Amino acid sequence: HFLAQLYGFVSLLVTAETDAESASAEVQAALSARECDTVEYKSSLRINIQTGQVDKRMEFEIVKTISGLANHKGGTLLIGVDDDGGILGVEPDLKSFAKKSNRQDSFRLHFDELIATHIGLTNYQILATNWAHPDENLIFVVQVIASRSPVFTKSNNEAEFYVRRGARTVRLDSQSFFDYLRARWPDLFR
Repeated sequence: HFLAQLYGFVSLLVTAETDAESASAEVQAALSARECDTVEYKSSLRINIQTGQVDKRMEFEIVKTISGLANHKGGTLLIGVDDDGGILGVEPDLKSFAKKSNRQDSFRLHFDELIATHIGLTNYQILATNWAHPDENLIFVVQVIASRSPVFTKSNNEAEFYVRRGARTVRLDSQSFFDYLRARWPDLFR
């Protein structure tokens, strides 16, 4: 099982680095799947679509979704796609970065900083990211592999635990977390 996960992760990395066409095919598959326990759509990384302003709550939705996917069985997060699967693109996010010369790099650096701040650099190994261009719109694709141990999300100096349940990411209370921990990672108790 671990070797299959490792193979999947390595193949994601190779795809992310070498084959944008394949990444677009993965996006189309995720769009066909609709939101579920392994697929999530987010309209943006940091821009609140209603207000047009940078919103820290939007950023936190991204990191908690990544944690939830990792704590469940992995999956795909598409940033720049609305809840109905409509491709919006990440142009509003890109425009929010002051550096005009390479806003995609600024986006990726900001994404990396969100992961480091809220999930931790050591958990970056569960991610593979890439840009895709379905329908001529730029979206950011995050592939998340299932974590081998619990992934916590830091919020206001507290560690919170999230997991995917259908098309939602939910926070587990202490008792639910303990029950989930024993069921999802039984080897931690041996």
